[in-house]
Amino acid sequence: MAHIDTASSRRRSWMAISAVGLLAVTAIFWAVGCAGSNDERSRGVDEPAAANSPLQDYLRFAGTAETRGADVDREYLADGLRKLAGALGTLNLGGPDLQVDLRVAAEHVLLNPASTATTEIVRNGLMSAAEAIEPGRPDGGDTLRRLAESVRPDGPLFDQRLTVQEFFQESAKAIQRVSQQT
Repeated sequence: MAHIDTASSRRRSWMAISAVGLLAVTAIFWAVGCAGSNDERSRGVDEPAAANSPLQDYLRFAGTAETRGADVDREYLADGLRKLAGALGTLNLGGPDLQVDLRVAAEHVLLNPASTATTEIVRNGLMSAAEAIEPGRPDGGDTLRRLAESVRPDGPLFDQRLTVQEFFQESAKAIQRVSQQT
């Protein structure tokens, strides 16, 4: 019987040690998480500034033009679509489906840039973004929609990168106007 009690007490000891270890690991993760959130507060980072960062990121992006080669152009177009999605999300324009569609379009640009299907996906995303940014403007200013429609779905997107770049630049101006109104 003494032998059974010893095995049983060893099992209980290991269970207690395991429980203490699990609690210690949990406490460490909790402490690191709390310290990270306190660091942001101590640096003076406030919620509105953090919420505007995708918007500011897109505005900065649209002000630059990187067109030096096929890989750079592909990255530039994909980054532009992703950053546009972030800016629209920050301003609650177009809803989450549009943001997802723009991000999916960005992945298509990276995976198959020469495909006309990619061009059509990007064109549709830009047209939806144009409608979200400038919904039925009373002054007839539909520059973004015309730019989006001018992307020819029957040709590779790479050949039309300057049109897409112009869309990014014009949409940044319109997004900036919208952000100042809210």
